[in-house]
Order: sequence, then structure tokens, then C-alpha cells
Amino acid sequence: MLLLFATKQEALPFIDALQLRPFEKEPFLLYHNSHFRLIISGIGRIAAASAATYALAKEREPLVNIGYAAGQEAGIYEIKKIIDSCTHKVFHISPKTNLHQAACTTVDIPASKPLKTLADMEASALVEVAKRFAVPLTIIKVVSDNFAPQKCEHSHTLMEKYVDKILSQLHIQLSKNFQG
Repeated sequence: MLLLFATKQEALPFIDALQLRPFEKEPFLLYHNSHFRLIISGIGRIAAASAATYALAKEREPLVNIGYAAGQEAGIYEIKKIIDSCTHKVFHISPKTNLHQAACTTVDIPASKPLKTLADMEASALVEVAKRFAVPLTIIKVVSDNFAPQKCEHSHTLMEKYVDKILSQLHIQLSKNFQG
């Protein structure tokens, strides 16, 4: 299972909890253990698509994007609908966890005006990459700000609040992959 994070701050709690070891530094930071690979892409569509393509070209496996998003209500969400703000394409992905579900709009700059959905900067690109590589995709977002990017809580401590809950869902998903 490939875990993709935009920033190292988002990834650190997972690197620690899964006891991942670094194995590549360029062109992307890659970590691994016997069940997971983790890549840090950088922020934005191009960075996310580049990192996912790089990792999936080496080994096709389920892709899981975990990261921060702007939203009206704090919490953790599995994304089931993605709207690309540039192309206006709408994508749907099947839920794979028991987390609350939400829609997410992918934007080019941090959203400062409230949307009816969550807002991130990577999801729509990852849908396109997952389709091209024919791999399952799960997107999990933690709300870090209420459309006020200047007040954004992007430290690893916010993600630490949810790491156990997310990992329990991923372990369930991983065991299903091994069964079928």
C-alpha cells in the first residue's frame, strides 16, 4: 500500500507509528516497511501526480492520500466525491473505510472563501493517476482550517490526533487486499 502525503509534517506521525525507514531521498522522499511505502510529494496537483506516478511506476499497489484540507467542520473524512476547480470535472470513488464521508474540491491556491465541500490541492490529480495505473484509491482528509489558511494548524500534532484511527482503517483495508 502506497501512502502519499503532501508534506513531511503530515507524514511524520505515520512514519513513526509504522516504523518506516527511509530508502530514497531523490526525487521524492520515500519510506517503507514490509507492508507500506510512503512518499512525500510536495503541495499541489503537479507535485502529487508526479510523486504518485514515480512510485506507482515502480510498484503498482493501492494508493492512499492522507492530508490536510480546509473545511467548515473539524474532523476526519474519507473523500467520496472530488471536484476539480479548474476543469470542473467531477470524480467519484467508492468508500473503503468506516470514516465519515465528504466531497472535496481541488484548488490551486489555499481556499480562503468557504466552499460547500472540503478543499485541498492534490485530490483530483491523484484520481487521474490512480485511473491511469488502474489502482484503488482512498483519500482521507483532516480539516486543518475553516477556510482561513493563515490560521491553519499544519503541525504534525493535528495529524497525531487521528493517526490511530486512520491506521486501523488502513489495516482493515490491507487485510481485505490480502484476502482477495
